[in-house]
Amino acid sequence: MREIEFRLNCLKRSIKKFDGKRIALYGIAANAKAILRDFPEQNIIALLDEKHVGKYICGKKIISLEDAVRLDIEVIIIAAEAASSWIVSERISGFCQTHSILLLNMYGMDEQEIKRQILVRDLEYERFNEGDLNGLINRNEIICCQLMDVLCVGKYFKKEEFFKDLEEFCGMENLARNRICSENMIDSRRPYSLKDIYNNYWTITLKEKEEIQRLQEKEEDFFLENIIPLKKMVAIVNTAFEQGKKIFIVSELYYSETVIKRLLKKIGIKKYNKIIQGNIVNRTVSDGAIRHTLGKDIEKNVLYIGTNDRYNLILPQMYQMEICLIKSVWDILWQFSDLRANIYEMEEEQKKSLWESLHRKLDSPFIEDIRGCIDSEKIEDFIEKEFVLPDLYDLPVYFDMKELEIINFPEVSIPVVSIIIPVHNEFGYTYNCLKSIYHNTKDVKYEVIVVDDASTDDTRRLDELVNGIRILRNESNLLFLQSCNKASVKARGKYLVFLNNDTQVQYNWLKPLVLLLEKDPNIGMAGSKLLYPDGKLQEAGGIIWQDGTAANYGRGDSPDMPEYNYVREVDYISGASIIVRKTLWDEIGGFDGRYIPAYCEDSDLAMEVRKRNKKVMYQPASVVVHFEGISNGKDTDKGIKRYQVINTEKFLQKWKETLREKHYQKGTSYFVAREKKSDRKTILIFRQGTPMYDYDAGSKTIYNYIPLFLEKGYLVKFVPSDFLYVSPYTYEMQQLGVEVLYGDQYKKNFDEWILKNQPFIDYAILNCPNYSERFINILKSTSIKTQYYENNTHFIWKPESL
Repeated sequence: MREIEFRLNCLKRSIKKFDGKRIALYGIAANAKAILRDFPEQNIIALLDEKHVGKYICGKKIISLEDAVRLDIEVIIIAAEAASSWIVSERISGFCQTHSILLLNMYGMDEQEIKRQILVRDLEYERFNEGDLNGLINRNEIICCQLMDVLCVGKYFKKEEFFKDLEEFCGMENLARNRICSENMIDSRRPYSLKDIYNNYWTITLKEKEEIQRLQEKEEDFFLENIIPLKKMVAIVNTAFEQGKKIFIVSELYYSETVIKRLLKKIGIKKYNKIIQGNIVNRTVSDGAIRHTLGKDIEKNVLYIGTNDRYNLILPQMYQMEICLIKSVWDILWQFSDLRANIYEMEEEQKKSLWESLHRKLDSPFIEDIRGCIDSEKIEDFIEKEFVLPDLYDLPVYFDMKELEIINFPEVSIPVVSIIIPVHNEFGYTYNCLKSIYHNTKDVKYEVIVVDDASTDDTRRLDELVNGIRILRNESNLLFLQSCNKASVKARGKYLVFLNNDTQVQYNWLKPLVLLLEKDPNIGMAGSKLLYPDGKLQEAGGIIWQDGTAANYGRGDSPDMPEYNYVREVDYISGASIIVRKTLWDEIGGFDGRYIPAYCEDSDLAMEVRKRNKKVMYQPASVVVHFEGISNGKDTDKGIKRYQVINTEKFLQKWKETLREKHYQKGTSYFVAREKKSDRKTILIFRQGTPMYDYDAGSKTIYNYIPLFLEKGYLVKFVPSDFLYVSPYTYEMQQLGVEVLYGDQYKKNFDEWILKNQPFIDYAILNCPNYSERFINILKSTSIKTQYYENNTHFIWKPESL
């Protein structure tokens, strides 16, 4: 069935509701003639077309919009395919609304209602998150996902810039001008390909056909080189396919199917069912390509994921699809931040650079993931915060086992640490996890225990590639919690480390964890700084609220910010990478079986540790990259992931009294909630630069006081007057448990910081003669008790004097 016939059938089902209404058709071409032919019984008064007012077609007069009001027209039907219908409705919908004229498209749908649906999603977008999208995916069988601006973007936001650089890439004079002219010669109402464009290029330049073919191939290569994948959405679509959803990729590019397949492979789309593209099926997207490609699948529950650009979300509604609006990072920041103001001050090259930087560093379409950039004073300042990409091994997807590196772990008779890794399938992630441990673990004697939880993939052949580890194989799928408990019985180490298989540890990750527990017997458990693969922070310690829910502190921010880089006591550490004393673990009895199969066992373990008067600590010097959601997905409505909700309720019931007495209500300032402050006092120390204790007596004196404050239970914040990070002294203070405020963000915004947090700071000590006036002025406007010492060598602090 042709699309025009499909439109007429849709219109036939709805037009009966308007029997007796005075109707006008907007349009005078084939679609209008078909409606007049098929619906002679309807009261169609006239045709509308501003350019041909006064003429007659098929016996109907062509009138203006003003004439429609005079003639008491009640319904206007736009007689056009989707793209043209969108253009017309944009132009006349306001007029129709003012004069109470119902505006329909040729599919028989109310244009105002269609646009209202999109507007509702636009208004709700600030609260839209990954869980919401997964919920939409779960209730639909078919997923149609827009390729550009949803799964990837081009480095160029202007076509002219692309062609200009293409000209330089090919080394051919006037290529940009001729290339633009060639495309302008194409009738865009019909599907066309890059080959068609270069056929026109040949007629303009009369170059050899072989040279034209090489130019076309160079453009294809250049296009692919300048694509930036949007990894968050790519991962979501891959997960949907693994869950059994049919995936259709919607593209409006003019490249060949072969090039689009190369593009999908480049951005990481593993599998999909079909590509919907006009020049592949010889139909434009707006005139039947989607319906033709889906076939009978269009009658099922279909979700269309697209941007609010032109008719991208209009057409799916005409096919009765559920729609999901996805905004690009650029659009989000344009609407929710000061990006618009910044753009007007930029040169073209700066704009291009900013466009690329934004999409490379912020690949999530969800506002909650890029809140730090939205809230920054200037977008450029945020972009200048380099997210240094972690050192990662590429995932072996299509591989021969013989091509992979054989890993030979050292034999250890008496290990200090037993690293326990529960595994179910996902061989590539497990192999890379082991490879990262082998290359990045120094100066600690350790053993590795892999629990193969009834895997069915190449995990069963792990011993062909990895030597020197112990592999425990479960006959049936016990899942995470029971696998950890089972392996811990076999562990020989003084300390147990539980590590997810979808992690890659970074250099020297294990030693800082061990040293933390070695130097303080009151520490029972500690955990690593967790990063996303793109270098953004996943968690710097966890917060448990009174209602039993949890928060990953620092999620999505730069991991190099000072607030995430000092040792501190926390509510819990996510189980992706934790270390616990073996004796304490045995005393507790391992993970609590009430949380089988998984989720909340890590936060419960932290509560059990504190119940025995031991501390749970965050160690930022231990860095681990976590590929979140690989094992159990991210959808809390199905599969193992649904136990995250179920077990949170169990956790709340078990620890209700403790949570009420010792934890904060949700919404409490992170300044307080991120560390176990309780009734502990906070001291803010100002000094002229970071104390270099082996250089001068003054530095040594104040440096020696810091451990005394910590020993007495105070929380210590240190402000160097120059706001500089000084290695190794700043790092050493951070390892003691001191938050050191350094960097341009604090230098520029210190007054704002102290005014915001002053309710939680009890004392301030100034020991910086040359800079005291600046700090004293702001401290006077707070309730913080302040003491000033001018003489570095006679620093004596008496809290009772404050």
